[in-house]
This record gives sequence, C-alpha cells and structure tokens, in this order.
Amino acid sequence: MFYAVTDDIFLTPSGRAYMTPTRFAPYYYRMKPESFTLMREADAVPIISTMPDNETVYLLLTNLHTQIGAVERTIADYRKWNTWVSPLQHISESIRRESVEIGNLEKIRSALNAAYMKFIRYRPIKLPEPNPRKVAPGVYQDNEGNTMLWLAENQWRKDIPDNVEEFVSKAISSEPKTPQPVQDKLLMMQQMLENN
Repeated sequence: MFYAVTDDIFLTPSGRAYMTPTRFAPYYYRMKPESFTLMREADAVPIISTMPDNETVYLLLTNLHTQIGAVERTIADYRKWNTWVSPLQHISESIRRESVEIGNLEKIRSALNAAYMKFIRYRPIKLPEPNPRKVAPGVYQDNEGNTMLWLAENQWRKDIPDNVEEFVSKAISSEPKTPQPVQDKLLMMQQMLENN
C-alpha cells in the first residue's frame, strides 16, 4: 500500500482504494464505487462482491477532500521554500533531500485525486427491506440474528457460501459497538436517503 487515508483505508499510487481493518485480518476489501470485493491476503482471487457501504464511502470521500486540500497547501509551501533555498542545494545535502519531497507529495496528491474522482460519482444507496443491522460492509443481520449478504447486484443472499463463512464469523465476533452519536448520524443519513 502506498498511502493511508484513514486507519483502515489505503491507496495505491494509481488511486485504488483498499479497506484493511485489523479485525478482519487476513481479509480485506478492494473498494470501488460500484462494489466492495472481499479478498484474502496472499490470494488474488475475489471471494465475493457486495454493495458499497454508504458510511465507509462517506468517510473515504470526507478524508480524501480534506487531505487533498492539505497536500495542495503543503506543496505550495514547499515550492515557496524551495525557491528561497534553491541556491543552497549545491552546498547542503539536507536541503537537496528536502527539495525531493515535492515530488513525493505530488505522487500522494495524484493518488488522492484519482481515488476522489472515482468515488465522487458514488450516490448513497438505501438498504432494501428488511432493514438489517450492518456487521461489516456487505454483511448484515436481520432482527432474528440471521446473517445476510448484500450482493453487488443489489440483492440479498441469505445462504452464506462456504468461502465467505470464515469471514462472516470473524466479522460477527469482532463487531465493535457503534456509539450512539454515530448511530444518530447514520439514522439521519438514512432518513435523507428515504426523502430523495
């Protein structure tokens, strides 16, 4: 991975997004605006593709927007500084190393922009009935505690495939408790979706 957007979301230099929560290890998601694909470390074969998670995409877009602005300002500051100290590059190794940093920041900006341009076209999706509780992106439980997968085709799947069973068990057993303020915000977002 190239750049951490959040604790769990990383980008490649081309702007591909991956979500790798430690509680899901060795599983991770390849994130696209149209689907999240579950994968396992050391295997290049997709396990299953689910619908994108509204909350995760919102978090990604918010962080990308903030970090793009920060990188832009930092690059502008580095350029000013570099112009000021450029005559000293010939005599100072540390200044030469610092001047290379602009190139590194431009690579980060490129990855951030590529990811942002992919995900900005995402539109929040209302969960179809029944209104289940999210355990992990694409993995939900109904009111009776039955596990369901929300497939990328926008369909529920109640029979869990064998190759997904271990991940589902891990997700359920390590599920964090969502604090009430976050639940309230998610409820407001769900209500906004219903009104549209």
